[in-house]
Formats: sequence, C-alpha cells, structure tokens
Amino acid sequence: MESIIIRNTSDPNFPAVWEIYNYSFPENEKRELNHQITALLSENYRMYCYLDNEKIVEFIGCWEFDKYVYIEHFAIDKNSRGGGYGSRILSEFMKSTEKPIILEIDQVIDEISTKRLKFYKNSVL
Repeated sequence: MESIIIRNTSDPNFPAVWEIYNYSFPENEKRELNHQITALLSENYRMYCYLDNEKIVEFIGCWEFDKYVYIEHFAIDKNSRGGGYGSRILSEFMKSTEKPIILEIDQVIDEISTKRLKFYKNSVL
C-alpha cells in the first residue's frame, strides 16, 4: 500500500480522487472545485491518496492543526469497498499521529449513514 499527498489539482492522481469524492458525498458535504483548490493551498490541509498496485483505493482529506487532526472527508473507491481497505488505512492513519483525531460523519438518518457509523465504530474501537 502506497500513500501520497496530493498538493494540487495538477497531480496525476487528483482526477480519480475527485471522482471518488464526488460520488461518495452528498451535495451539502462537498465543496466546489475552486474551493478545493483553495483548500489544497492551505498549509493545514492534506489530501492523502492511498494506492494498492498503482490503483487508487481511498483518500482522506483532513486539516492538521497543532493540537488535533480533523478528518473532513474519508472515502473508498466504490470498487474497493468491502475489501478491508477502509479499516486498515484508517487504523494506520490514526497510528501516524499522537494528536487527537476528530472525524465528523453525516447525520444518521438512513441505511447508508447507519452503515458508516457502524464502520467507524468498528474501525476505531
């Protein structure tokens, strides 16, 4: 498993990550491309891209501050879901810092959001 940081939209991996981003989140949780460009310019924002055999399987978009890390977006490629990538990568990400990690999820209102909550509880506990 390889991890890279995407620093701008000209990164060759950005289009695939942006596609995952767009189909993984509801409209009210996504930013427009011009706002993503601005986020990537911030010294606090990181977009981690995870590859397995040169195929993008997941990304984490987060804000790293002095006292904590805030995961804003965490998504797995739809063709890679159910393969254990999410749990493994989230666990490794949590081990990579001693700072508290804040992970916000959408309101639990349907089957998909219930599955997400269960996934996060199983992954971090």
